[in-house]
Amino acid sequence: EMGFRSHSLMVAMLKGVKEIQFQHIPKLMNGFQFSSHGKLYFQTLCHLKEAKKNGGKEQLKTAKLWHRMHIHRDLEETKQVKDFRTIASPLHMTILAMTWYSDFELSAEYIVKRIQTGENHIDIDAAITDLLEAGLLKHSQEGGWNSTFTFVKTKDDVADKSVKEFHRRSLDDAGRAIFKQTLDQREFQSLVVAVDSALIKDAKEAIRKFVKDFCQTYGNPRQEKCDSVYQLNLQFFQRATGKKNEKH
Repeated sequence: EMGFRSHSLMVAMLKGVKEIQFQHIPKLMNGFQFSSHGKLYFQTLCHLKEAKKNGGKEQLKTAKLWHRMHIHRDLEETKQVKDFRTIASPLHMTILAMTWYSDFELSAEYIVKRIQTGENHIDIDAAITDLLEAGLLKHSQEGGWNSTFTFVKTKDDVADKSVKEFHRRSLDDAGRAIFKQTLDQREFQSLVVAVDSALIKDAKEAIRKFVKDFCQTYGNPRQEKCDSVYQLNLQFFQRATGKKNEKH
């Protein structure tokens, strides 16, 4: 029921006869129905054992996972958008988009070689667990993994902390891309204009229509061959108020 090839393999791991591999962690956590905090605790123990074998660098990664555990508990208590609170990171969306690769493998080893934003094995393993727990990944008929949905998004105009955090992280990644990626790999545009505040609602609708059209033209699954993951960020915000809002 947990997805192992044999019952003896699971028994051997539970008895400590055979080491628990990273790809087995999600199966065990889901099979034993650990709580969200329990899953991260179990994952931390598995990585701690690996850290003792490999030395100091892995110890730092384990400490980072413990930090993530406390952040995760805070998110559970404060988030209102339950379907988004545990995947409020561009990394989650990157992994979902990568499932459209013809050679995709659901493993940290595969993803870390291709990721451009600096996440490590610990970050990726945790993100995979989040996606599996949220039901956003499913087995394909060919034996691999696919995203459950074509796109994942929240409703428009949601003032949720997890959504704000997602946009902040996206902006941070975009800022680093300015200096790390070449001009032929990226496109940045910026425009500052005076507008009639009565037209803000129409402007937002125009932006949303552009995003939808962009996805339908260039995004998965419209393309037969997807070999790269890109992120499109659009920001439209107020820089100055009119006379009626001037401070005296």
